[in-house]
Amino acid sequence: MQNTLAVISLKRIRENARIIKQAAGVPLIAVVKDDAYGHGAERVALALHGIADMFAVSTVDEGAALRCAGIGEDILVLTPPLCGEEVLRISSYRMIASLTSFYVLKEAARAVREEPLRVHIAVNTGMNRYGFQVKRLQEVLKRTDGFSVDGVYSHLYAPASERDLNAQTSLFFE
Repeated sequence: MQNTLAVISLKRIRENARIIKQAAGVPLIAVVKDDAYGHGAERVALALHGIADMFAVSTVDEGAALRCAGIGEDILVLTPPLCGEEVLRISSYRMIASLTSFYVLKEAARAVREEPLRVHIAVNTGMNRYGFQVKRLQEVLKRTDGFSVDGVYSHLYAPASERDLNAQTSLFFE
C-alpha cells in the first residue's frame, strides 16, 4: 500500500497569500475549513496572521478552535446555524454567521436579542446547496433588523465551461 505524505510550508502559504492579496487588491478571506483541508487550521491561520483579513470555517466548533488558538481576525462560519445554541455560540465567540434561508434567519433572530448578530447573506447562484435566490434578497434585507449584515457571498461550483461561470457571476452581480 502506498502512503501519501503532504509536506506543507507555512512560509510558502504565507507568501502565496501575500502575493494573491496584493494582486487582487481586496481583503483576503482564507478558507481554513476542514482543518485547512488537512493541513492544520490553527497552524495555517496563525501563519496567515497579518495577511488574511478574515478566516472561513465549516462549523462553529472549527471557529471556536481558532479563537482558542488565539486567532483574533474575523471568522465566518459557512454552515448555517440550525438552532439557537449555535447562534449563541457564534455570537459569544465573536464570529459571523451565514444566513442561508428564511428558517435560519428566523432561528437566528429568535436566539439573539441583546446585541446585533454579525452575518453574511449566502446567495444561491447555481450550486443549489443553500443560499437565498437573488430575486428574494430585497425580502431578506427587510427582515434583517437586529443583524449586522457585513457581507454577501456565493459559492461558485466548478462549472463545465466559462459560459457557466459567467452565468453564475452575472446572477450574483445582478
